[in-house]
Formats: sequence, structure tokens, C-alpha cells
Amino acid sequence: MKSLLPVLTVCGPSRLPLRLFEAGWTGAQRILRNQADDDAIRLAQWHVPHLLSLVQVDAAEWDSFRLVETVHVLKAFALVSTDLQDGHVSVLMHPLVHTWARDRQDSQGQHDSWLKMGCLVAISSSNGDFWRTHIRQLQAHTEAVTSWEMGSFSEKV
Repeated sequence: MKSLLPVLTVCGPSRLPLRLFEAGWTGAQRILRNQADDDAIRLAQWHVPHLLSLVQVDAAEWDSFRLVETVHVLKAFALVSTDLQDGHVSVLMHPLVHTWARDRQDSQGQHDSWLKMGCLVAISSSNGDFWRTHIRQLQAHTEAVTSWEMGSFSEKV
């Protein structure tokens, strides 16, 4: 619970498909298997260790158990809700809860959350089918992640 809620506050307060985490895991597997020595692969390899622990990049296959359990705990505390659209589960956070949870983080916590979500978005982008299917849902979150004021993070990078 502690790792997912802060990361969700970096996104927009709208529906976020949970398949994003699986797409991140799949992208990380592709990156870890490719040992090519070019700048794009090295940059992508830098992203992998910064993913949330819920993504479990060292697992042999995608396991959503920890992610789903974390979402259930957040739902039990009424911090998020879920819905099912086109057979895919999405998590939603009320705008007031979103702002409250984001404001409770110190600047280092916000930076860490921003870094984890940014890496997840970057790595998952290699899954074109996922992004084509969920582009409308992901647009608000991608805009939110990329619109953070970089000056406030410069001393931490």
C-alpha cells in the first residue's frame, strides 16, 4: 500500500488501467534480455531498477497478486476505487484524495514517486498494443507525469 498510493498521486486523478504495471514488467523483461551496447538500451536499463517493487522485474512471469492485493487494501480504506471497462480493471482516485495524498509527501517522496511512475511509463511504452488500446486513459497520466516542475527535482537527480 505504501508504495502504490504515492505513485498514483503523480498521475492524473482519472482512471488508470492496472495493465500498465504488466506492460512495465513486459518491457523490463525485454530490456533485461537485450544485452546490446547502445545508448537507448543503456538508458532503458537505467529505468528498470527504478520501477515499483510491485512490478517484480526479477520474476519469471507476470504475477499481479501483490498489485491486486495492494489495490484491495487501498479500496478498503476508501482511498481508491476500481472499475471494469472492456474487460480491464482500472484504478481511480477521487481528486480530493489525490491532492491529499500528494500533499502528504515531502519533496523527496514526491521525487521518488515521480521517478517510479516516469520509469514505468517509459518502459511500458514498448508495448504498442497496450498503448494503442488505452491511449485515451493514459494521456492524462502521461501529461501529469511530464508536467511536473523539473526545477524542484534538480538537486535530487
